[in-house]
Amino acid sequence: PTPTPSPSPSGPPDKVRYAITSEPSGATVVLDGKRVGKTPYKFSAAPGKHEFSLDCGGYARGKGSLSASERNRHLTLGRLPGTPFGVDCE
Repeated sequence: PTPTPSPSPSGPPDKVRYAITSEPSGATVVLDGKRVGKTPYKFSAAPGKHEFSLDCGGYARGKGSLSASERNRHLTLGRLPGTPFGVDCE
């Protein structure tokens, strides 16, 4: 006899793919209170709201959040006074 496929589990998935990008790239990503890497940053996590901030020398800190309905975020960081144009994250 042919085996019957098991039904797909119902409910939310275990992990969701998220992505954070910035202009300029290379900003330090602090996700849910932990420093995790630099932009562009991709990760998998449990569904739900995730708070993040982006730090880049010479630019204002960026803040945002991700959720299952908004999984990709791009932030353009504002230059601080005295920061020359074209300066990358330090």
